[in-house]
Amino acid sequence: NSFDEERIRHAIAGFEHDVDINVRVLMLSGAFTSSLRRAYDSGEDIRGAGILNLKCKVAIGISLWLVCGCDASTRFDRHGILRTTIWERLNILSVVSCFLVAFAVPLWLRCSNHGPDWTRGTLHSWYLSSVAGLVLPFM
Repeated sequence: NSFDEERIRHAIAGFEHDVDINVRVLMLSGAFTSSLRRAYDSGEDIRGAGILNLKCKVAIGISLWLVCGCDASTRFDRHGILRTTIWERLNILSVVSCFLVAFAVPLWLRCSNHGPDWTRGTLHSWYLSSVAGLVLPFM
């Protein structure tokens, strides 16, 4: 209605240019955050950047963490836990951690109310740490 339009125009008076850019960022990326606005201002292509394809990314991340856990479990001594060294026993902690992280991080992100930037950053760290878990033992 005209009252709402007048109230909105009064509220954004003097900031029309910023509002126009913010709406453009929202339309291009699918979301609006201050980091998407900074990326747009710096000339980056932000088309679709606010939309996360979480199902695919989470499936890849879970797979990587499960591979980490399976790789760590192959290092168990087959003679029994009592005859293993302290380092071999700590490997159990590594295996349990891998399997917990594989499912706990996506569930936690699903239940939390964080924005797309925070979620994308967390998933990125989650992937990198799984890759490090696979690569570091070979270094």
